[in-house]
Amino acid sequence: MTEITQADKDAAEEHFDVWYPDTAWGYDALVDTLARHRLAERAKIVAWLRDAGSVSLSYGLLGRDLSAILEGVADAIEAGEHETFTRSSDT
Repeated sequence: MTEITQADKDAAEEHFDVWYPDTAWGYDALVDTLARHRLAERAKIVAWLRDAGSVSLSYGLLGRDLSAILEGVADAIEAGEHETFTRSSDT
């Protein structure tokens, strides 16, 4: 089962009537598709960060620091911590 967020539902609501008004597969299938796409993109970003971190090891001390930072960012994204982030301008 795919984890569906309110953002997935909002995106489906915004686009369903415009792009998919006569489809037989319906709104729920679109929500699920958007959620799976979001999770796949997150996985690609995490993999890219982890790969960039391993490449940085060749840069000595700076590379170790950069690798640790990128690994931490990848862990945070993978855990979904970015989904609860709010900018000060949003409050």
